Parts: sequence; structure tokens; C-alpha cells
Amino acid sequence: MIRVLTCMSRSGDWESLKREYKDQAALLSEDSWDFPYCSLPAQAMELLEKAGLVDIINWELSDKKTLSALEEVRKAHSDPWLLLLADQRISPMAYLRPQVLPTSLLLVPYTKDQLREVIHELVTDYMASYERTDEDQSILVETRNDRIRIPFSAIYYVEAREKKVFIRTRNEEYGFYETMEQLMEKLPDRFRRCHRSYIVNMDRVRNILSAEGMLLLDNDLVIPVSRSCKKDIRTYIRSISG
Repeated sequence: MIRVLTCMSRSGDWESLKREYKDQAALLSEDSWDFPYCSLPAQAMELLEKAGLVDIINWELSDKKTLSALEEVRKAHSDPWLLLLADQRISPMAYLRPQVLPTSLLLVPYTKDQLREVIHELVTDYMASYERTDEDQSILVETRNDRIRIPFSAIYYVEAREKKVFIRTRNEEYGFYETMEQLMEKLPDRFRRCHRSYIVNMDRVRNILSAEGMLLLDNDLVIPVSRSCKKDIRTYIRSISG
């Protein structure tokens, strides 16, 4: 699934935007697309914290408040592509900066043809990147209802249970049929087996709780580490610590 989050004040403008995305997606993609919508920046920031992975953000930039909110969003979510719908009265110096990093720009007001051209270019470039470079930086999994590409950096751990494996990100869990051994072959070296039923992303490990036999991860997540795997975990930590 490809998720496109839109934050803009007028729902009618969002409907036009969504329609163009759907038209281009139908031509260029076999994936399903999801289009969550928020009318206020605060709602968008809350949704980003809860919704998990977002691939593209459409953001209406109309004043200093929406710019400030966008900067906060980009601090926490720099990976999604960004289509900036910027009021022509706002100086480009305000948003053509590293703190914002727009992928595409559409000046408001815009014509229907301009909207179609920008969305076409964005979706075309995104799909080319999705199929090409993401293969080295993410894993493609097939759940019951969808295909989802998950960046390695977003994965906290993998758990085997109920004859499936479940990839855990910050706010979501994705279950699919695979063996832990097969999955280990697809994951980069920083993913280590820490238990018969768990694989951990070492970039997410904050501490080894030896007495409890647990690993403390970012966001206070805790998973088990077995005695047989603890030595490998410590060895890996020493190797990257120099």
C-alpha cells in the first residue's frame, strides 16, 4: 500500500487532488493507495504519529503557522516525499530550505492542467524510486490484503508467532507468511537474531537488561533476548562501537 497524507483547509481541493492521484496511480502502479485527509496541521501531526508509514505528504502552505507546523513534521518525518502547495504570496526563501525539503512544488492558485502535470511528474518519479532504489533500503511484504514496502529504518523488530512473522514498526504491525530464516537472508547485517522467535534491528536497541533477559528498544519497547543469542548481540555492539 502507498499512503498519501494530505493537509489542506478545503476538502473540495483535496478531492480534486485525490482524483488526480488516483488517475495517475491507475496508469503507473499496481499497488493500492490510501488517502488520509486532515484540514488542520495539528490533526496531520497527530495522524502521522498514529498512522505509521506514510509515503507522500501533500501540505498546504498558507501562512507562518502552517510553515512552522510543517517544519516540526519534517523533523520527525523526513523520509516521505513532500508536495508543497504554497501560496504565491509567500516568499520561496521561506520554504526552499533544508528544514522543509519539498520534493515537488505547486503554487496556489493553480489551474487543473498545472495540478495534473505536477501530480503526473511526482507519481512517475515516486514509482521509479519505489521500484528501484527502495529495494536496497526496504523490504516488500505481502499481507492478506496488500503489498507493503517497509523501510528497514522503520522496523523495530520481527516476531514469529501463530505460524506467521510480524514486522513491528513504531505504531503498526504487519503479518505475513515467511520463515525467520528466509527473512534473515533479506535483512541487512544490523538485524540480529536475539531469540528463537525474535529478530531485532540493532539500531533500535537502547540497552541490554541482562537480569531480566530483555532488550530495551526505542519508544520503551521491550523484547526477550535468549542466553544463546546474548553473546552475538554484545559482539555486534562492540564491533560498531569501535
